[in-house]
Amino acid sequence: MKDTTGYPSVTITFLFVSFWITTLAYVLSIVSKIGPVEIRPFDVGACGAYFGIIFSAYIARRYTDARWGNPNVPVTAVVVSPQQPAVGPVVVTPPADPLGAQPGNPNTNQG
Repeated sequence: MKDTTGYPSVTITFLFVSFWITTLAYVLSIVSKIGPVEIRPFDVGACGAYFGIIFSAYIARRYTDARWGNPNVPVTAVVVSPQQPAVGPVVVTPPADPLGAQPGNPNTNQG
């Protein structure tokens, strides 16, 4: 199955399958016997553990995608350094300090 971005997702597939297996176990437990086949009673603990773990994995995956992005979705943004011309190869130069501390900046602690 595919996620909301259109890429295949294992966690959504597992969630879909586990939901229907849990639902089927519940529906089949309504009757005790179908022909020669005896049906077990519905085990809430086993089905809850089975579905709960997979649902938790799905929620964790959604959180990860929302926080750090989906690795399946290609990055389309291009960052151009103001020191380099836009023609030719693009060179991205990060700042010397990731927090932006530069000599003469009054907002930084120069020690």
